Amino acid sequence: MSIDMEQFHGVFFDESQEHLADMEQQLMELDLSEPDPEQLNSIFRAAHSIKGGSGIFGFDALTGLTHIMENLLDRARNNTIEMTTPIVDLLLETTDLLKVTLDNYRNQEEIEQADIDQGISKLNILMTSLEDSTAQNSSNTGDDGDNDENENNEDVSGDLDGFGFFDDEPSDAHTAQIDGDGEDGFGFFEQPPATASEPENDENQGFGFFDTTPTETPATNAGNSAITCDTAPPADESIDKGYGFFPENEHPKDDPSDNKKGYGFFEKLPVPNAKSKKTSAVKEPKKNAAKSSTAKASVESSSIRVDTGKIDSLVNLIGELVITQSMLSQVSSDMPGEPNEKLQNAIAELTRNTREIQESVMSMRMLPMHFTFNRFPRVVRDLSSKLGKKVDLVIEGGNTEIDKGMIEKLVDPLTHLVRNSIDHGIEKTEDRLALGKAEMGTVILKAEQKGSSIIISIIDDGAGLNRERILAKAQENGMSVDVDMPDSDVWKLIFEAGFSTAEAVTDVSGRGVGMDVVRRNLEAIGGRIEIESSQGEGSSFNIHLPLTLAIVDGICVSVASQTFVVPLVNIIESVQPDPSQMKLISNDKLLWIRDQYWPLVKLHQKMQIEGAITEPSEAIVMLIESSNKRFGLLVDGLMGQQQVVIKSLEQNYRRVEGVAGATIMGDGQVALILDVESLANSVKANGMSKESIL
Repeated sequence: MSIDMEQFHGVFFDESQEHLADMEQQLMELDLSEPDPEQLNSIFRAAHSIKGGSGIFGFDALTGLTHIMENLLDRARNNTIEMTTPIVDLLLETTDLLKVTLDNYRNQEEIEQADIDQGISKLNILMTSLEDSTAQNSSNTGDDGDNDENENNEDVSGDLDGFGFFDDEPSDAHTAQIDGDGEDGFGFFEQPPATASEPENDENQGFGFFDTTPTETPATNAGNSAITCDTAPPADESIDKGYGFFPENEHPKDDPSDNKKGYGFFEKLPVPNAKSKKTSAVKEPKKNAAKSSTAKASVESSSIRVDTGKIDSLVNLIGELVITQSMLSQVSSDMPGEPNEKLQNAIAELTRNTREIQESVMSMRMLPMHFTFNRFPRVVRDLSSKLGKKVDLVIEGGNTEIDKGMIEKLVDPLTHLVRNSIDHGIEKTEDRLALGKAEMGTVILKAEQKGSSIIISIIDDGAGLNRERILAKAQENGMSVDVDMPDSDVWKLIFEAGFSTAEAVTDVSGRGVGMDVVRRNLEAIGGRIEIESSQGEGSSFNIHLPLTLAIVDGICVSVASQTFVVPLVNIIESVQPDPSQMKLISNDKLLWIRDQYWPLVKLHQKMQIEGAITEPSEAIVMLIESSNKRFGLLVDGLMGQQQVVIKSLEQNYRRVEGVAGATIMGDGQVALILDVESLANSVKANGMSKESIL
């Protein structure tokens, strides 16, 4: 019977990815001045697990690379070599290569064997140089030792070999005698003198611990008795010397009290040298390591791996349940009489239970932000080293949970923002000292939940954004700018395509590609970004995101006979404007409110709906804020707040401009969920609307 091993590939890839992430984190946290033995053991175990699994599945590239890596880590944890920064750098580089190779196997792509061979060669060269260095140090220090120290070391090693329980190997002259003892007691016990009444089996006699009462019966095993009598001392003397555990020559005759101090079980060892102390200190934490491994195994056993497709399917089913519950509520509201009251109570209970189930299922999709944040210590370490800067990364709010689908899409924007903070924000060490700042710059990566939104902040204490340089660069690029623009508008200029204030193009920055992609990626997941900056003090990039992409809290609005859902996170307020608030500017009517002019977007014209209210003073204007613009959305009326399940319109129909998705209302009607960012793009940069302007 053959077993299809490919069915286990997915589990191996997931576990190996976790092992590699754990290895990278442990290497980053390793204290090179005094490495934690448990950390070294953890890194070694991770490499060993990957090697074992890859060997089973025939992933030879992974096996060969992790084997050499495992050898290096084994020597490090056994204190044969000393961990240094170059060693850690090479191990991190090897970890990166393992990640690439693992992805190649996962995606069934061709393995770059040349890169694997190069990685193995680097590890072998490092190990060879370490061996040569160790051998050279041993030869230099070996001639300096005294004979007394060598003798002490021999004594210690002898005791450690047998722990004081065994004698050294006897000479050839006494081989026969020792062999006889070994067969009877393995060197642990000495036999008492044979007596006339001694039976053939020594087990009945106490194994040499107790004397036997002699009798007049002749001996039955004279040969063995003769050997024993020649080699063992009398019973009384044996008990005084060590209860038969130790030979006579190991106990000083002039101080019989030494045996009483250890009851004959222990010998006084010579004072260990410094090397012995170090070995003892390393071995000590192994008890804690065992406890840690046990605790980790206990934690792992309390969780299971579930395919995300199954969770998504469950989320969809819960969405259908919510829709069904809404339908029941709609039907019950039309039923008169006493039975309706009981039905309403039952539906209210169903609504409460449905909401709890919905929240519980949605929590399965939520993952802590530290899954994303934990990769940035490596980014900061490598980039700060390349740029010659000293940077301290502070992570806050790593336990804040966010939808798994959003975590995967946040990696690239966050990476670019962190790199920008280090490259453009944090000054060089000498510049910081000249400005009276701390030698080491600080970058804070923080996540927190506020209401139904997640706010992720990238904060640095660097130079901040340079307003004059940004405006000059914008004018150089032919952009329409005003020197009196507020700072918030100036900062938004850096998100324009091709915009960069870097003086020189490097492999880190300067090409003007990045910030526009950051904004576009964030808008794709319903997020927006805000900038706060103070020149000379630092900058803060704040990303606002919804908790999940599967469910949205929104306000249901009506336009003629159609229903739309506007995401609650984008709504500032809803008003019914007074005619005096409507202003005519350049033949365009704008709404004057909150001390500024708001362009108006007619939703009925965007969606081509007839029969809607066209006069703003008779309709409702919702003040909407997108990631980079503000505008008013004209609708007929408000229907109330509701949490709806998002269903893709593209998968079931086609993409519609201004629509993010659809949902099913309680009465069975389909409602479109508006895409605020798409609607904002139809508004002119100067605040006028390209279309639907009153």
